[in-house]
Amino acid sequence: MFEETNVFELKFKTADNKSRTVTIKNPKANLDAASVEQALNALVAANAFINEEGYQIFATPVSGRYVNRQVQEIYTTEEVAG
Repeated sequence: MFEETNVFELKFKTADNKSRTVTIKNPKANLDAASVEQALNALVAANAFINEEGYQIFATPVSGRYVNRQVQEIYTTEEVAG
């Protein structure tokens, strides 16, 4: 049996050029590029997320993408109560 998860990832660069990702569970289907670009830009424009060094965490929008993952458990041991 497969366990499937679907998320939407928004990717950004920080002000100090590190990568950051926001993951959204159960995303709306069929998002278009214009809507994703608008959401990325709105998060950057909010300037609401600053790290402990004072850098803006979401400084530059990079991308938005759907990520679908399937996991099929083949074998697992039972947890031993103890």
